[in-house]
Amino acid sequence: TEAAQAMRLITVHGRYHGLGNRVRVALGGLSLARWSGREFGYHWPVNADFGAAATDLWEFDHPSISQWQLALARTRHPLRGHELTWLEEAKDETTWLIRTPHELNLPPDAQPWPELLRELKPVPAVAERITGFHGDYLAGAPYVGVMIRAAAQSHQATRDQSPVSWFSDQMAALREEQPGIGFFVSCDVPSVAAELRERFDRCYFLSDKGDYNSRTALQASVADVYLLAGASLILGPHYSSFPELAHHLAGGRIELRTSQERRGDSVRLSLVTDPLRPAATRVPW
Repeated sequence: TEAAQAMRLITVHGRYHGLGNRVRVALGGLSLARWSGREFGYHWPVNADFGAAATDLWEFDHPSISQWQLALARTRHPLRGHELTWLEEAKDETTWLIRTPHELNLPPDAQPWPELLRELKPVPAVAERITGFHGDYLAGAPYVGVMIRAAAQSHQATRDQSPVSWFSDQMAALREEQPGIGFFVSCDVPSVAAELRERFDRCYFLSDKGDYNSRTALQASVADVYLLAGASLILGPHYSSFPELAHHLAGGRIELRTSQERRGDSVRLSLVTDPLRPAATRVPW
């Protein structure tokens, strides 16, 4: 019977939820499950809108919940939100289903989800791409991470508030301040990255990323997150959780600058000795 089943928590991701939304909700759910003594599972749909399973990206040894298992659970349990104001009323329910694109409002004594992010290990193919590219182009000197959303699929608020011109102006100003500084560009439109490379020397980006949100593209996105996290500063788009992943992966020890805000430390030149552990291996320049 259901009463005899273990208590569990399942995060439920929508087909349109992007990488940053999925990661912060899944890891927030994992933290909440541990805090509440529940088993953790996650529903992570793979389809034309998002072509990679979590296990295609990271070593993530937790049960994946199928569409049919979720449908059965939904006949008995409601979908709940990120605010977690429902915790007390739902404490005796055998299953919590949490569906949201937003960061969970975790209890103060629960483990912060960014700590769990920093504990994740990319799958070997992704890890090799990160370390290989870093070793070939970025190791040994500080650089600026530049993350641009220019594809038509990107949120309109992001494209309106963070045009490519804002990034190129920022890069030009930073090059004036630090003539030797390099750039790593993560962009969802390859031609935009190529144009920036034409304008700025020592400007690098991953090529051969595959089709938008395909498995290949999402694996490249994870590599981008780690390479951005190894920078001294991240220039990121407004209203996007992707650069926030990189900022958390860096332990918040670098500045994240968008057209609307700045968070984290002021710009201090630094570099990482292991791009797979950007928070733990950062050293001043």
